Amino acid sequence: MDKMFSRVVVIGAVSAAWFISAAADAATLSLKAVRRNGNAIAPTNNLNISPNDTIDAEMYISGWANDFGANSRIRTFQFKLDGRAAVESGVAGSIYPIGWCAPINPDQCTIPSDCTVPPFTDCQSQTGCVCPSHDPTLGAFIDSTRTDYIFAGFLGGGEFQAVSTPSLDYRLGSSLFASTGPLDPGGGAQRYVGTLKLQVSADVEGTFTFGFQLGANVTFIANQTSPPTAVALTVQPLVLSAQVIPAQIISMSPPRCDIDARMNFDPNNTATRHGFQEYDLQWDRTPPALAVASFAVSTIPESGFITINSVTPLADNKTRVRFGRKISAGTWTCIRHIATNSRWCFGFLPADINGDGTAAPADILDLIDDLNHVLQPPLAIYQCDTDQSLVCNPADILTVIDLLNGAGEFDVWNGASLPACPSITP
Repeated sequence: MDKMFSRVVVIGAVSAAWFISAAADAATLSLKAVRRNGNAIAPTNNLNISPNDTIDAEMYISGWANDFGANSRIRTFQFKLDGRAAVESGVAGSIYPIGWCAPINPDQCTIPSDCTVPPFTDCQSQTGCVCPSHDPTLGAFIDSTRTDYIFAGFLGGGEFQAVSTPSLDYRLGSSLFASTGPLDPGGGAQRYVGTLKLQVSADVEGTFTFGFQLGANVTFIANQTSPPTAVALTVQPLVLSAQVIPAQIISMSPPRCDIDARMNFDPNNTATRHGFQEYDLQWDRTPPALAVASFAVSTIPESGFITINSVTPLADNKTRVRFGRKISAGTWTCIRHIATNSRWCFGFLPADINGDGTAAPADILDLIDDLNHVLQPPLAIYQCDTDQSLVCNPADILTVIDLLNGAGEFDVWNGASLPACPSITP
């Protein structure tokens, strides 16, 4: 195959012996899907696909009647796929030619022992490190036995045909040895020139465009004159589109449906309010650009007006949402990502140590067990540090008692409760 590649380059070389034409009404090379998962479909340049699909695509040349003058016969064709740009051009996943099992960009090697990154443990001279099963001929070929093959009926004098696959920029071409080649059949008729079989990955999302590299020395047709005239082909790529699944929130810090049991203000200065003022959201992938308008905030039960002040992207697919004030006690404060209609809530109920949604004397026992290291799992800091001292210690027991009894400036929280944690889907 490597030798064939060098010969294809000679066929398509631009030199003083070739006359390069730039006809306004140039011939067209079109890549069309013709089968999906083995089932024939109407040939198309645009196809909606699903994960794990296999797509058979075929290449056709048409409309060369005006490219070479009165005797418009094709003797040579060649084209080069823009494969490296195509295979991972979507949002996620990949679409590779069947049989290809090598990195997008060659990992050069001399002997197999140079290839140490599985599964690319074999070595091919021009492709580099590949899988032992690497066989691009399974996914790219020219079937010259077809009756609609462009040179069908003109092969008596022989044909040089080459399919070159040392990189994903596959090159396919053929040239007749003696025959003058076919005329354009007219009427919009297309003639087959090659097949490309594609495998869609399980995680595919977005739009993948399989096109061709352009130029009269790369993707062209040529006639039988001496010197030959080469004409750059107008190309129609194949566009494969898979549903884009929006990034999803998968967790939150503080954790969804947990409850802050600490006091909600400083008893020595009631103007000093306590409580969370920001949530960190974890996404399953890189989220889109987000703004304040991407979210809505609510409290359940309703507890005063609260706004989102800022939305800040963080590392590792996280986003920080900051409120205009600290969240209110006695409520769930929820943020909803509007695009996915996903709601994430955190509660605030002073003295509710065990997070069961009700503040009661039993919570004192849970705090004691936690301080004695017998409660499993242990309490989070927002469950046991009731006096907001940044450490959980016996003094927090007294604060829980004060919160339950409404001592000093505190409200009476004994018996206060929250409704069930709101669902993710409103």
